[in-house]
Amino acid sequence: NAELTEFSYRISHDLRAPVISSSGLSDAAKEAIREGDNKSAFIALNHIKSSMTKLENLIEDIIALTKIKLVDIEEEEISLNAMVFEIIQEMDSLENAKDIEITTDIKIEKPIYVKRVFLQQSLENLISNAIKYYNPAEKNPQIQITAHLDKRECMICVRDNGLGIAEEYRAKMFQMFQRFHPQVSFGSGLGLYLILSNVHAL
Repeated sequence: NAELTEFSYRISHDLRAPVISSSGLSDAAKEAIREGDNKSAFIALNHIKSSMTKLENLIEDIIALTKIKLVDIEEEEISLNAMVFEIIQEMDSLENAKDIEITTDIKIEKPIYVKRVFLQQSLENLISNAIKYYNPAEKNPQIQITAHLDKRECMICVRDNGLGIAEEYRAKMFQMFQRFHPQVSFGSGLGLYLILSNVHAL
C-alpha cells in the first residue's frame, strides 16, 4: 500500500509537470508568432517537444510495469546472441553510442528458454543506461556484455566504466523514481525498478 501510494503521488506529479509546462510554453509560442518573433517561437516549441518526449518515456515505463503485474507470459526459445546483437544495433542511434566500445562474449550457443519481453526489456535498459551515463572523462569508454552457463542457469552481465552510482545511493538503486544523474539525462526514475521487477518475473 505504501508503495502504491508513493507511486500514485509521483506519477500524478510527473505526468502533470510536462503538461503544465507545455501549456505555458504553447502560450509563449503563440505570442511570439503573433509578434513575428520566430526565434522565440522555435525555442518554445523545442522545449514543448522535449517535455512531450519525457512524458512519452514515462508513459512507456508505466505501461511496461503494468504488463509485468498483469500479464502472464509464456517462456519461449530464444537465441541470446541474436537478442544482444539486435539490441546493440537499436542503440546505435543514441547520442554517445559511437564513442563507446561495446564488446560481447556470449558463451551460450544453444537456445535458452525465457520470458522474452522481461529479458529483452532488462538488457535494453542496462545497455541504454550504460550509453547515456558514460563518463566523458574516461579515455576508453567501454561496455562489456558477457553470458555463460552456470550449471542450468544463464548468467548475464552488463559492465561499463561510466559514471556509475555513488556508494551512498546504492541502497536506493532499485527503488521507484530514483534519478542519480539528472543533469546528464532525464529518465523516469523507473528503469532500475523495472529491471528488478523483471528479474522477479523471470
